[in-house]
Amino acid sequence: MKKKGYLYILLLAVVCAGGLFYSMTVYNSKIRDASVVKSAEQAPSPSTNKDTATEPEAAPTPVMFADDLFPEVKSLLSKRLDDGENVQLLIIGSRSIQPVTERFAAALTEKMGDSITVDAVTADLTSAQFIEQGLPKIDWSTGYDVIIYEPFTLKNNGNVVIEQEQQDLLKVKQAAQKSVQDAAFIVTPPQPILKANYYDSQIAALKKFTSANGIPYVEHWPSWPPTNSDELLNYVRKDQSLTDQGVKTWSDALIQTFLK
Repeated sequence: MKKKGYLYILLLAVVCAGGLFYSMTVYNSKIRDASVVKSAEQAPSPSTNKDTATEPEAAPTPVMFADDLFPEVKSLLSKRLDDGENVQLLIIGSRSIQPVTERFAAALTEKMGDSITVDAVTADLTSAQFIEQGLPKIDWSTGYDVIIYEPFTLKNNGNVVIEQEQQDLLKVKQAAQKSVQDAAFIVTPPQPILKANYYDSQIAALKKFTSANGIPYVEHWPSWPPTNSDELLNYVRKDQSLTDQGVKTWSDALIQTFLK
């Protein structure tokens, strides 16, 4: 009887010990599982970590030149920019083109930033006087890539014959391309005036001459009222100076020639 009692007590002790071991094993397993889940929740996702993720640098916006920009000019500008060089642009002409230059330069700078520099040389002279007095003073060592020339035609009216104006134009072109061999040389006429008469013939001769010599010509006269219309006085005053509308019309033609 005593043996049976001992056996019963021993069996009960074994069962209790086994139950206790199983409970500890399950508890430890739950602790480990909980620890793994917590670690996964706390670890930052590589794709959402804004502090460590590297943002790609934005590519520089390419300059959008006008589709109709003269091919040789577009090629030169693209080459300079692709080579990481700054473009040097020079505008030469009468005093009338000064405010036009300022508006045109502002538009170029807005699109091209520090990659372009615009200079202007203006004078109240005929083309013949400019060749003698103004041209020698230009610092060609700057290395101008693009030259826009307004050939003093209005000042020449009644003072310099058409053939002389044309030769003066070629002298400016030669000086520019002597400094920079592949420099682009562009011609633009001055403003129209009311009841122009012979002046109209001078402008027509200028356009024909540039075309015959393969010189790019920025035409803007079609954007103005006819020279026999009093409406032109809204663009050009009787003293032949430009109004704000005149400045806008001429500079828009230059801007639209170069930029989209």
